Amino acid sequence: MTPLRTLALGALAMSMLLACTEEQKRDIEGAAIKTRIEETTSDALKDRDIVVDGDIECSADVADDGTVSGSCSGTDITGTDFGTALDGTVDVDEATCTGTITVTWGEEALLADDDYDCIGS
Repeated sequence: MTPLRTLALGALAMSMLLACTEEQKRDIEGAAIKTRIEETTSDALKDRDIVVDGDIECSADVADDGTVSGSCSGTDITGTDFGTALDGTVDVDEATCTGTITVTWGEEALLADDDYDCIGS
């Protein structure tokens, strides 16, 4: 995602958050987090020249207490599985999120970040 597109999406999300219920804010942030971890997973795989077979399947959930969990999974063209796990906290009013993310390919850790910005604003 280009920096300009990321900035535009962030601005749009912030304006939408101001007029939303807490549940709607969590849904919006969850969608942003899902997109962010999908991009992070894709980038980690591309950095190692790993070609994905099909789509990267990702999900993210923001709980009532502000905890966030997310995951991605898929297979490369050689049949090796890859996956991503995210655990963190989100402030839906401030549109901020930090957490721990790990991207693995087979048994190998491609990325481990304990201070991951899960919204990427």
